[in-house]
Amino acid sequence: MKSNSFTLILFLLALGGQMQAQFFATGGPIAGGNSDAIYAFGDTAFVDINSNPWRSFDGGQTWDICNGNLPLNLNPDAFVKRGSTIYMGTNSGDRVYKSTDYGDNWEVMYEGLPKLVGFPSAVPKHLTLSGDRVFIGGTNFGLQYLDTNEESWVRVNLGTGDLVFSISVIGEDSLMVNQGTGFNNFTYFSADNGDTWTQLAAEPVTVRTIASTGFGQIGNILVAITDAGGANQAYYSQDFGQSWILSNGGPAVSEQLIQVREDLIFAINFEGIYRTTDGINWTFVEGTSGGNGLAYWKGSEVIYSSFGTGLKSGDGEVGGNFQEQQIAVSTMKDLFVQDNLLYALSERGIHTYNGQGWQTLSIIADLAKLDLINPGNFFDLDIVDGNFYLCGNDGYYKSTDGGLTFSNIDYFDGERVVMADQQGTQELVFVADGVNPFDPSFSVSRVYYYDAENDTYQQATLDGDLVNFAGLPRSLIKYGGKSYLSVDRQVVYESSDNGRTWISITLTNRADLLVIFDGKIFIDAYSNPSGRILYTEDGFATLQEVDLSGIPRGNEFLDWWYFEEIFVADGKLFVYQNDPVFSLNGPGNGNGLYSIDGATASWAFVEESELPAPPSFFLDYQDGLYAGVPNWSVWSNKEPLSTSVSNLERSATPPVFPNPTKDLLNIPNPDGQTWQLYDLRGALQQSGNRNETNISELPAGLYILQLNGQNWKILKVN
Repeated sequence: MKSNSFTLILFLLALGGQMQAQFFATGGPIAGGNSDAIYAFGDTAFVDINSNPWRSFDGGQTWDICNGNLPLNLNPDAFVKRGSTIYMGTNSGDRVYKSTDYGDNWEVMYEGLPKLVGFPSAVPKHLTLSGDRVFIGGTNFGLQYLDTNEESWVRVNLGTGDLVFSISVIGEDSLMVNQGTGFNNFTYFSADNGDTWTQLAAEPVTVRTIASTGFGQIGNILVAITDAGGANQAYYSQDFGQSWILSNGGPAVSEQLIQVREDLIFAINFEGIYRTTDGINWTFVEGTSGGNGLAYWKGSEVIYSSFGTGLKSGDGEVGGNFQEQQIAVSTMKDLFVQDNLLYALSERGIHTYNGQGWQTLSIIADLAKLDLINPGNFFDLDIVDGNFYLCGNDGYYKSTDGGLTFSNIDYFDGERVVMADQQGTQELVFVADGVNPFDPSFSVSRVYYYDAENDTYQQATLDGDLVNFAGLPRSLIKYGGKSYLSVDRQVVYESSDNGRTWISITLTNRADLLVIFDGKIFIDAYSNPSGRILYTEDGFATLQEVDLSGIPRGNEFLDWWYFEEIFVADGKLFVYQNDPVFSLNGPGNGNGLYSIDGATASWAFVEESELPAPPSFFLDYQDGLYAGVPNWSVWSNKEPLSTSVSNLERSATPPVFPNPTKDLLNIPNPDGQTWQLYDLRGALQQSGNRNETNISELPAGLYILQLNGQNWKILKVN
């Protein structure tokens, strides 16, 4: 039985005693993630993906996270480059950072900036380079700039509020800034790189609560986009802001404008991308789902970010032909193994993994032909009697070709099907009915079985009646010839005929998850106010309590255990404690993973692995453990067969120098060991045993040097 719980777990391969394991990204499935801020130059791009900074040095062929020494989930809002320094503004943390090694390491750069914490807090939304100055602005920031000496940010006093809605470079040392209070917003122009400013005579929109979110200039035409609603809210001025005229076919509620060349401008809003070559007439280019960021790179392409369709790059001349960037940051909704393949259900589709690489079987959005109300709203993928079933808020769908195509099962049209499973040869379907959004444990559900003789589904009975089951299904197991269903309530349900009829067994504890281990049923239970681990050998007639004295309580203030997960792997029973209540030492000072090898054995603490976030799913596959990590795709403790980004993220500080380098690379190698230099796709670029090599002929980008069993990052620049 696959766990259908969306719980947070951390796990390691159990090797006895105090265990350790390192996890690696498997490189998929690919889903693109939610992307926001984006900045690009040449073949290099920095972008916010799922609230973390990512980068590519090779025109999007490979991507890796570049939070370096910073914590995860800082939510970058802006990037800019000056010389070889990258500046980043974030929505949390210390808000403004700089990196001199392209994101491997960051340092705080906020001297002179306004209050960063408290209410109202300052949030940088815009970073722009004009001449030799870096300009910054955002929420409660006002406008600031950083000179080349980098000692402190300098405040620009425009006199109207601290909300900056746009900073646009429209020529050499020429900028436009829209700033205000949100109720009164004005545009200012500087022709001397920010030393002096003049307010424009008129605003594109006369309503003062409307902000201008970007400016450009084509010939003598000044172009502006705004955050005004409705249709066509782009404007142009033929007298440099003395008066404004509504454009033709322009975007509304616009997010960003970029000027690709003197006669070409692109703009993006939540619904799409637009372009203009004269500043007056706009053309719709590409539909987006939550579009918000634009950049120009590789000398020929426009790349855009969105909340719904990930990161895409396409034709930088006329737009269109946008292709999704291959970034493994999907959220796993389900994982299971079938026919020696690992199957994954992500928010984007169904994928398979063979231990070496990922393949996408079907895209959920393509299943709209099934007349789904919301084709992306699936949360469970099951296999019953060799057929695949998709369960979701809008129904129940069946595939007889291994997940390539699905057909709608009319019987469950519009039903919230939460799980499907098999007991013996019997197909069971679990439908939510009366879901309580505040506490799912107080929801109710119905159970159906497939009646093959009449080719229909029949509702299972409970205690002799066609009534709802309390709670939603959490675990379904087979033990001693009987089926047992847990629903996170003070009851479990038992069936002796593979799920056609059920009886209820009342418990003194809430039973969440059930697993079979050491010939017994173990229960992740809850008895106010603490978690319990129980077991039974007689079908719940009697329950024994497992001694938890070897596991620290989850919180020093609240004297309880708080277990999120129980599972079996490699001959051991594991529990994961994840107390969300904050304490002096952070959430749950007793949090972590613990294991035992028998009901009366002592618990052993399992050291946490280097995963980017607590995963939602786990399973054994090809002698390894695999985790579906929210927003980070699938990770495993089996090292990838080829050099990849996963190795890159854990490489040590390079002893080689200089790094970055344009040509010569010195490699301390006194023993004359053979080294290899790989690109991020795992392709060997150079090898040797000398103390130096010349990489001037290699494309700019990130490489991995392998020497003495270790991996080091090398940055090649032009």
